[in-house]
Amino acid sequence: MKADQPKSLTKFFTIREIAESVGSSERTVQRWIKNGLLIAHSLGGLVRISEGDFQAFLAARRGQ
Repeated sequence: MKADQPKSLTKFFTIREIAESVGSSERTVQRWIKNGLLIAHSLGGLVRISEGDFQAFLAARRGQ
């Protein structure tokens, strides 16, 4: 990467955003996190899911 190019930033989603995007409840998303199915990060006391982790979660469940 050249020095003058901006570094790509990782996008993070809230539990609500994940739930809305898959048509599920926030409680279901919280269960996925608790059961280790979806990786979440605590950032300043807030729970966030990275775009990469969300994509991996979706790919692992494609066709189920």
